[in-house]
Amino acid sequence: MHYKRMRSHGTTDPQPKRVSPTCEHCDRPAIARGWCERHYRQWQDRGDPTYSDRRRAALDPIVVNQWGYLQRRGKKSIENGHRLIHREVTDAKPGEHVHHINGIKADNRRENLWVCSHGEHLTAHSSLQDAAFAAVRSGLIVFEGGMYRISEDSATTAC
Repeated sequence: MHYKRMRSHGTTDPQPKRVSPTCEHCDRPAIARGWCERHYRQWQDRGDPTYSDRRRAALDPIVVNQWGYLQRRGKKSIENGHRLIHREVTDAKPGEHVHHINGIKADNRRENLWVCSHGEHLTAHSSLQDAAFAAVRSGLIVFEGGMYRISEDSATTAC
C-alpha cells in the first residue's frame, strides 16, 4: 500500500486535509465568489454582500410602509412598526387605537392624533363616511368620471 501511495503521490505521508476557503466577510465556509451562503444571498437579493438592515437604519431610520404609515426601518410587525411611533407621540397604551384626524397616515403630529378605543375608532370612521355622503347629497361633493371631487359651486362660495 505504501508503495502505491509513493508511486502515485510521490510520498508515503498521508494526504493533508483539504482546507475549504472561508468567506472574505466572516469565518463561515465560502460557497461561491469567496462568500458564505449568507453573504452570497445578500448579494443576490440586494446587490451588496455586506448589506445590513442595521446599517441602513442608521442612514434612514424612518420610512413609509406599504400602507402609508411612518415606520422604523427593520421593524417587521405592525405592533413594532407604526404603532410604536404612535405610542411615542401620544403615550397610547397597548389595546388603544390612534386615529389620524386629517386622514393622512404619515402625519404623526400630536394635534392630528386622537387616542381612542376600538369602538370609538369605528364610530369615527363611520361618521366620516356618513359626513362624506351627506356632502355628496347636498352638492358640496360631486361624483364625475369615477372620482369624487369638491363641487366648483361650493368652492367659490366658501372663499
